[in-house]
Amino acid sequence: MSQAFNPLDATSLLTAFGAVGAATLFRFSDGVWLAAPLLAACGAVPAWRRRAPALAIAGGLAAGGAQWIAEAYARWGGIGARLHASSATEGGMGLHWAGHDAKPVVISRPRAATT
Repeated sequence: MSQAFNPLDATSLLTAFGAVGAATLFRFSDGVWLAAPLLAACGAVPAWRRRAPALAIAGGLAAGGAQWIAEAYARWGGIGARLHASSATEGGMGLHWAGHDAKPVVISRPRAATT
């Protein structure tokens, strides 16, 4: 028999901390995009309206981001310079509509008439 999900138990809090921390460590922007809706849920979901889930998520973001921020200052001279270099490498950061890149998917082709 499985137990109901409890956002306040230690395993859930450590998992949230670790997941957000790992995502942020690998790519800072991914960690931010992961933490943002989770923090919003901490305010919207009644069961999560406690300090512990929000602190676990924010703590993971801070722990994963600390290395990224330290490296930004050590190698690039600051966060802004690192973001500028990343933007130049990636072809521009920001929200971009990629719908024009999509190609239609052919599910089936009409069969040729046989005589």
